Amino acid sequence: MKMQSIISQRTNEGIYWFDLVYEWEDILKDQMGLSFVHQKRILNSKIALKFHRLFSMLQTNKNALAFEMTTSNLRVNNNKNIIPWIIDFYPSQKTLKDFYRSYNKNKAILISSRQVYQYLLNAKCPLNIWHVALSLSDKYEINKGIQFDKIYNLVVTGRSNPVLMEYLERYVKENKEFVYVYQKQKDKHQHYYMSTGEYIGVFDSREEYISLLRQSRMAFYSTSGVDGDARKGTNGFHQVTPKFLEFIASGCHVLSRYEDNEDTDFYELGVFSMRIDSYESFKKAVDFNMTNDVDIERYSDYLAKHYTSVRANQLDEILKQI
Repeated sequence: MKMQSIISQRTNEGIYWFDLVYEWEDILKDQMGLSFVHQKRILNSKIALKFHRLFSMLQTNKNALAFEMTTSNLRVNNNKNIIPWIIDFYPSQKTLKDFYRSYNKNKAILISSRQVYQYLLNAKCPLNIWHVALSLSDKYEINKGIQFDKIYNLVVTGRSNPVLMEYLERYVKENKEFVYVYQKQKDKHQHYYMSTGEYIGVFDSREEYISLLRQSRMAFYSTSGVDGDARKGTNGFHQVTPKFLEFIASGCHVLSRYEDNEDTDFYELGVFSMRIDSYESFKKAVDFNMTNDVDIERYSDYLAKHYTSVRANQLDEILKQI
């Protein structure tokens, strides 16, 4: 199967969480020689659900790749010329039939989570599924000689793990000189502050966000489902997100909390993060990280397996078999 285009939602405003997807699309487009087909907002609406056969004809008649943030019963991508790449997927026994029906015309379906992929194999999924993991855009590639100017001790971004935050607060009480950076969303903007109360600024864009990470010595990472974080609808799946790769690409020591599964094995969290299981291990890790830099050469070798260009090569091999 020869891929010709990517169905992109980049012309739709107000879906900022797709910025990461657009970075992947740019690399895939350039490396695979594709063009963009811009999806209309109406194709993600309830109207499209009602008239999905009609709207599916409005997508494209070219062989196309389409990132899907979640599985969809809109079925506008359920065509033999479209290969969906599913980002967040938390199946259950009850939802499998809907999933099979919604993707039964696709020649192949790409599953980003290794844990979900294995679950589907065990469930004897009748669809042609392939595991193609999420990645880091090549624009953030690091070479073995790069040096980062670490201004901040630690940055806490996004949803914070309660156990790591408890340990952090205890550590700060015992070490008054330790200052960290945290995020607060206000008026749809990402504001960052020092733990001393000093305001740093707004870091909304992907470039600004990565720049902040590259100035930070440490970062926290945890998968969903640990420490009471039973996020609605995840059905016991604990998927690793590209945030982990972003921390590595920014030269951060990563302090982590997670449950072992196929995803954590695939991304080697046990090798490239410090797993925290007690306050003593937290304190030991922070003390070590404050006086030791990461091994950039080791980080660089690791990321060489997870850039988007690597996934493009994998996709090319899959297409040869379809």
